[in-house]
Formats: sequence, C-alpha cells, structure tokens
Amino acid sequence: MRALHDNRGRFLDAEAVHRWTKAATWRVNLTSVYRILAELDKARVAQATQIGARTFYSMVPEGEAAQPHFVCRRCGHAQALGSDVLLTQLFEGAARLGFHLDQRLTLFGVCSACNASAPGSVKQHQKRTP
Repeated sequence: MRALHDNRGRFLDAEAVHRWTKAATWRVNLTSVYRILAELDKARVAQATQIGARTFYSMVPEGEAAQPHFVCRRCGHAQALGSDVLLTQLFEGAARLGFHLDQRLTLFGVCSACNASAPGSVKQHQKRTP
C-alpha cells in the first residue's frame, strides 16, 4: 500500500512495487506482491488496470470510487478523468439499460508530452514510466 500511496497518479505493475519495497528495505517476495495487489484490488483500495498483457495498479483515494483514466500507450502516464458530464451520462445510460458499471474505464491514447516528442517536433520529452 505504501508503494502505491507514494506513487499516486501513476500506475505500477507488481514488479515495480516489488522493486520499491526492496529499495525501502522491506523483505517481501514477488509472489506475495502479486497476491497483495490482487487483494487490494478486490477490497477496492487499489485499482487494477490492464495495459496490454500487463496489470498495473494505482491507489484509490480514501472515500472515493475507482476512477476512469486516460493512459498513454507510449510512456504509460495515467491521468484520472474525474467526474465529467459525458462520463456521468455514460453511467446513467448503463443504469437505464440495467448494467452496473464498476468504473474501470480506461481510455488509451498518446499524452501531450509524447505528442510533443513525435518526429518533427521541436520539444523534448522525458519518458515517464508507469
């Protein structure tokens, strides 16, 4: 939980959480990290998001539900969508059709920093890793 808390606004995979715990001199094996992250997701303390074949986790702010996110396909940067009118309409429409959405909506694209570093761009980009 501490690794996710200290990296709010970022998605971390189990390997990144394991590296963080080792750097913090906590002794935990990678299998335990996977199990703990899965339990935190089930308890809705953390939010799991599939990005390609990998699962990434982020901390859900206390007292809030999991948030939908924009995720950059190039660098992995994640940005919460928040409560947007369109998103509200999406969930209301689903409810009218009898669906209960769990708010695990992830929209993929390319962030402004990666767009700025595209060929022909003058701006430089520092790669952000999830």
